[in-house]
Amino acid sequence: MSIEQIKQELQDEKDKLLAYMQKSYKARTKWVKQNKIDCVIQAEMGMCIASNRLDLIENLLKRKEKIEQLMKTIEEMEYIAMIASSQNENL
Repeated sequence: MSIEQIKQELQDEKDKLLAYMQKSYKARTKWVKQNKIDCVIQAEMGMCIASNRLDLIENLLKRKEKIEQLMKTIEEMEYIAMIASSQNENL
């Protein structure tokens, strides 16, 4: 194998890795839209640990907590609205 062939093979492998990373990014984006917050946070935390960026884990955990809090608040408000609506129908 010539050095040019090896360089080309290296570039091909890098391109494959990049394509994989792009698919992974799209999957995580889809998870957020589907409210699969735990999956996204865990995947991101794994990458933070792998890159030794432990400072980012705290940020991710804070975001997760805030998102869960907001989702719970919406759920509670929708429940209260549903009960109020059903009580109004019974009047």
